[in-house]
Amino acid sequence: MNIDKNEAALALAAIDAAGARSTQLQRYRRFAPFLILWGVIWLLANSVSDLAPAQAGTVWLALTLLGATASWWLGWRQHTAVAEGSTSRTRLNQGWRWMLCFLVVVAFQVAAIAVLPPADGRQQDTFFSMFWTFLYMAIGAWTGWRLFTIGLAATLLILLGYYGVHSHYFLYMGCVSGGALMAGGLWLRRL
Repeated sequence: MNIDKNEAALALAAIDAAGARSTQLQRYRRFAPFLILWGVIWLLANSVSDLAPAQAGTVWLALTLLGATASWWLGWRQHTAVAEGSTSRTRLNQGWRWMLCFLVVVAFQVAAIAVLPPADGRQQDTFFSMFWTFLYMAIGAWTGWRLFTIGLAATLLILLGYYGVHSHYFLYMGCVSGGALMAGGLWLRRL
């Protein structure tokens, strides 16, 4: 059987497309547990902010530290799961880069609040929440439309709540922003 140049090029293009799709789905599956984890944290911390405002700062700090530790553990676990072959060194090098990026993001948020203090807790919560959802959209622009969609949906729900929900705003934020992340993580995990 002879195949011409065009048929071979089409076959190679189809193989490349399948490989790219497989890589994208693997990225989604690796990202899903992080969305679920942080969705639960947002749900819990925002609920405490609404139901026990005096403990909000302590709970946010504790859950953020717990989330950072759990995120590190998830990343480490994912690294060991794919540590065979040539990708292990690359993923190990990326690990410290992701940790550095996370620290830069946290430092930016601390600096932004120090320079431009919000007038109230609602503004502060909205700023932090939207910062992360815009970051999801930016990452989604590079990794796939589904992550972008999750960030966009969460951002729109946050803005809707900020302008439309006046009673139990933090409970709303926990349910919709945390819920959007958890639902998005479950959606990505199913792919």
